Amino acid sequence: FHLVAPWMLQRQDWECLHASAVLTEAGVVAFCGPAGRGKSTLARACQERGALAYADDAVPFLIRDGLAMAASIPQQSRLRQPAASWFQEPPGARANGSNGREVVYDLEPTLRPLSAVYWLEPMSDAALRIEPVPAAEGFRLLLGEAYCLTLDDLACNRKMVRNYLSLASLSPVFRLWFSPGREGIPSLLDRLEQNQRTIAHA
Repeated sequence: FHLVAPWMLQRQDWECLHASAVLTEAGVVAFCGPAGRGKSTLARACQERGALAYADDAVPFLIRDGLAMAASIPQQSRLRQPAASWFQEPPGARANGSNGREVVYDLEPTLRPLSAVYWLEPMSDAALRIEPVPAAEGFRLLLGEAYCLTLDDLACNRKMVRNYLSLASLSPVFRLWFSPGREGIPSLLDRLEQNQRTIAHA
């Protein structure tokens, strides 16, 4: 199911973003970007601070009552080496979205507000920083990471564009510049938590 779910969901009311995510007290936080940017690693690091595993590689979402709402589908963590060795559990040991519960395929009970999306920009010579992205640019970035079954279905394409426009305007999108490496994770998590507190009190 988890292999075909992103494309199946797009034929319904859902869209599916190529991202990893964790569930926090403030809602779902998603980490987005092309393959190899560190999405799974950052999500796993957030779990060390108490966040719950929520999604790895695919984050379903829909727009409901003026909010962007994310859901969780069963997925195995895809940590690569050397990142997998940074944590106690080996890669694949934790099923994102289930958190030890019995896996179910009804997404409604897992719906939570999508509080923020971070576009990852790993740069070895860049200082750690987080900057808000204008909605128009956020739309362009996120649409480029959309799971899309076909581009031949005009009605489905219109729905996808409409939903991603809504996502970029309803959930704040940030660029996150950071230096990859284990030694930088604590300060990165500190900055993320600070930014999330700012969002919550905005």
